[in-house]
Amino acid sequence: MALCGLSSFSLFSYTADPFVFNGLRVSYITVSPLGVPQQVIAVNGKFPGPVINVTTNNNVAVNVYNELDEDLLLTWSGIQMRHNSWQDGVLGINCPIPPKWNWTYQFQVKDQIGSFFLLPFY
Repeated sequence: MALCGLSSFSLFSYTADPFVFNGLRVSYITVSPLGVPQQVIAVNGKFPGPVINVTTNNNVAVNVYNELDEDLLLTWSGIQMRHNSWQDGVLGINCPIPPKWNWTYQFQVKDQIGSFFLLPFY
């Protein structure tokens, strides 16, 4: 397994800005979104997964636990990150999370308008 970079998040966050902590457990469940049972990837046992509400300048820590039987990489689509954009979830920059392992994404949300989504890659 490749060695992934260590977070230097504490060097770039401001203590006056609030922290938002979330835990995401990614697993398979069976649902019938179109009337036919099928296996889907769920977050915290839900499909679609939960909403994470944050505000500009929030420091966000999301601990992702991979309960799948294959590697997982989350892409934080459209989120502008300050100083540590290496955590944006791009394959080749980030290492996928192996099965039964976890990874904590840490970033600070910057000025932006609208809704943004996380996308799982496996």
